Amino acid sequence: MITFFLPVASAQRDHFPGAPACAWEGTRQATDAFIEALLAPSETIDFLSTFPLFTASPNFKYIENGKHIAFLGEESLIHAWPNEVADTLQDAYVHSIVDEQDRCTGFVKIIVPLGRGKTGGEGEDMESVQATNATARSYLAVGAYLEYSYDETRPGLEAVLAEEINLVYARLQPASSTKLPDNADAENLLQIMKKEPWGVVGTPEQDNVQHLQAVAERYLNIVGGEENFQDSTDVQAVSEDDSGEELWGKPCSRLEGTVLTVPGETERCGKGLQLPPAGEGKGITDRKWTVDEALGAVGVVAKDENKGGISTVIELRVEGGKLRYVHQFWASER
Repeated sequence: MITFFLPVASAQRDHFPGAPACAWEGTRQATDAFIEALLAPSETIDFLSTFPLFTASPNFKYIENGKHIAFLGEESLIHAWPNEVADTLQDAYVHSIVDEQDRCTGFVKIIVPLGRGKTGGEGEDMESVQATNATARSYLAVGAYLEYSYDETRPGLEAVLAEEINLVYARLQPASSTKLPDNADAENLLQIMKKEPWGVVGTPEQDNVQHLQAVAERYLNIVGGEENFQDSTDVQAVSEDDSGEELWGKPCSRLEGTVLTVPGETERCGKGLQLPPAGEGKGITDRKWTVDEALGAVGVVAKDENKGGISTVIELRVEGGKLRYVHQFWASER
């Protein structure tokens, strides 16, 4: 049974001029509610269809892989979710961030192994089951942007109303070794995620919300082909713009789908990244932002116009004004 919740703190925080009145507690708990619903697949539909957070706003909209559809309709991933992931959800990677300063939003990323998943029958060795799941042939990746409003006339968590859920899903296949760029591996996706530190950034290295978004904006503008560079055919362009300011910290890595690229000590972190030809970039558009200052993390759900406007999910880790890790995947059919 899905159970919640601590009451939302009644005091609202004052942030930047024009920013919405958000409480961290409410934004965090609302995002956790969505995650918990997905992690209890036998109860997902009942919970999401009855809990006020997802039903009370008259303006609520649900977008899935770039299309406006019914939230729990038969064509939605959430409707099919219990059957898609029931056997392997216990091995899922889950990460989320919230932004209660510049905006009332949450960002959720869930990666579920598929293909060889097993739940472990009677008498079956669980270590062998976990090893089997760890070498899954494919993964179901879900990224979601959640936007909230606050109704102070409602009690507790019911004061938080979901106004928009923009969800992107993809089936990710391990890349063929013959198609990998240099210094890249089709490692097990869950192992990659668990190796990287995405915890609280220490005070000397912590950036404010505006700086975090500025770094992320630079990266998205570069990979979208919207900025001019000293040499747009050189991978250096992904690390330096015309100002010569270094974008990346060290160590650094990029995870695109299931392909992990880790540059060598003397190599740029943009190594192997495919950029649009100079002057032909169409951009990363319709960006939906969640920026978590404490974690130095930026989550974006957007459209990649260089791939025909397909939905994409990007999460970036920034420390001391420099990019350390980038994760990205693109929408696909189920």
